[in-house]
Amino acid sequence: MTDLKGKKVLVTGAGGFIGITVVKKLLETEVDRVFAQVKNLRPYYYDDILNSPRVTIVESDLTIPDQPSLVLENCKPDYVIVSNAVSFGAKFIQENPLALINSNTIMNVNLFSACHEYRVSKIVYYGSTTGYPDLEKNLEEEDMFKGDPFEKYFSVGWMKRYSEILLRLYSEKLKSMDCTVLRLTNVYGPYDKYDLNTSHFTPAMIRKFCEGMFPLEVWGTGEDSRDLIYSEDVADITIKSLSLSGFNAINVGSGKNYTVNEVIEKLEQALGVNPEKIYQEDKPTMISKRSVCLTKLKTLLGVDSDNLTSLEKGLDITTNWYNNNKGSIYR
Repeated sequence: MTDLKGKKVLVTGAGGFIGITVVKKLLETEVDRVFAQVKNLRPYYYDDILNSPRVTIVESDLTIPDQPSLVLENCKPDYVIVSNAVSFGAKFIQENPLALINSNTIMNVNLFSACHEYRVSKIVYYGSTTGYPDLEKNLEEEDMFKGDPFEKYFSVGWMKRYSEILLRLYSEKLKSMDCTVLRLTNVYGPYDKYDLNTSHFTPAMIRKFCEGMFPLEVWGTGEDSRDLIYSEDVADITIKSLSLSGFNAINVGSGKNYTVNEVIEKLEQALGVNPEKIYQEDKPTMISKRSVCLTKLKTLLGVDSDNLTSLEKGLDITTNWYNNNKGSIYR
């Protein structure tokens, strides 16, 4: 684990499910202070965090131009973990292609500039595999700019690419701070967004199973596949990546692809149900398959994908969490 003794870390977007998990993981280290930036305070989700004297909750809206600078000026962190994002699933992206672009670009540009101004030592930013072109191979980091992103990911993919270019500028050209981009596959876990209109496939299915929304509606044929990684694994990798210097872009996934039908089958096994399924092939779907090469993840950070949380275990933990917290889950 990265030595964080005496360090101050700002986690932006700490109200999101990855951000919350990262803050909790940081508290397992010797970090001196964690600043957890949130747009809206949801005390139920922060009970464990608020009990720690090493955590300061910072309420601010990073889409307001002066807010990132105010946050950095007040916190003066050594490291910043950028987990703030406006994020939606396939249906919303297809119907509202600009919704992700404007807010995320404004936040990222102003936040990166503030980190530069206030001499932050290191940034970790969550990129995305949506930036990759549609190539029939295990995607390596060097493939990112070999053509446009997949058509339905065009807007969000280029937004993520632009953020990477900005970080490379600060790191390689201006040499003002170390910047690492973690290009995430599909992350799932407790505290996720479970709104059926805006969430991604896995949390939507978890909610449908846990709340018995049957017969089960499945968009497409169920044969699209994704690399799914559990949120606590992402948090562990994030903290490891604080050890890196210079500019780095690293694929982060489990190394295993599962079809929609396979995820459904595992949820059936976890919850002991076998619902009727209705396949809606007219509904919005995205790329049919995407897999990534994880060689850099292992060589740079020592992460062996075989040792990550299995999908069976991750879904079991997440469904149990959902069932135990139904009355308070943020949707």
